[in-house]
Amino acid sequence: MSFSEQVAKIDVDALQAFNAKVLEEFGAGYTPPVGEDRTCLSWWYPKIEGLVPTPRTEIVRAGISLTDLIDGKEPKGFDEFCGRLAEAGSRIQAHNPTGYLFLRTGHTSGKHNWDYCCRVGLGDSYQSHVASLVEFSAMAGFFGLPTEVWAVREMLPVNLAFRCQDYGNMPVVPERRYFIDGGKLLYSIPYWPEDALRQGSPDDTNWRDKLPVVQQEFSESAADMARKCGEACGGKWSVDVLLTRDGYYVTDMAEAEKSWGWVEQ
Repeated sequence: MSFSEQVAKIDVDALQAFNAKVLEEFGAGYTPPVGEDRTCLSWWYPKIEGLVPTPRTEIVRAGISLTDLIDGKEPKGFDEFCGRLAEAGSRIQAHNPTGYLFLRTGHTSGKHNWDYCCRVGLGDSYQSHVASLVEFSAMAGFFGLPTEVWAVREMLPVNLAFRCQDYGNMPVVPERRYFIDGGKLLYSIPYWPEDALRQGSPDDTNWRDKLPVVQQEFSESAADMARKCGEACGGKWSVDVLLTRDGYYVTDMAEAEKSWGWVEQ
């Protein structure tokens, strides 16, 4: 099923009804407790920024409900919000003018719809990328994922192995996921399993020959970075490490039990 077909299946009325129920139960002034959401980037990123290499990042809060975008309607204050995202992007590009930025919410980047969600070019409209990410977030889980917290990040320079055409031309590069308990390394796995890549329709007929590179073991320095992140945040986490042209970077974290690949230790 294509991305647009998945979006068409979203029951916007049901989603709006759920939001109304939340407001009825908790009051019109209620907003989800973002600061208590440990998986949200706004919780863990400030704890590891400067501790390990991470993409240059600016956090921007929406301050408005974005649900109407799913129904093709523009919420009040939307252009102002997108303008703040663009301003953050300009500040990042001033330090690292690669030509592209990486856009995500506090919970997801929608990287499986790469060109439509997270990859933002200098001349691209933030409006269309935000709308795609809101739609993608609504499809995740039973009630979807929050879209109050957003992050504009630098696009790190990588050595491309190949692209997955059915994932919006998503680039595939060496990446690993580390599972951490505090400062203790539990185990690590390749970020990209073979079957997931196959489903993405690689643009290289010899893509399987490149799997040893994509799924390679990383050096001890990458594991040490993951341990430092675990120590800073406390508890059990998944820590995603990307191999770039400039070395290893921590790109994402999530509570271990919410992460693909987690096995209780």
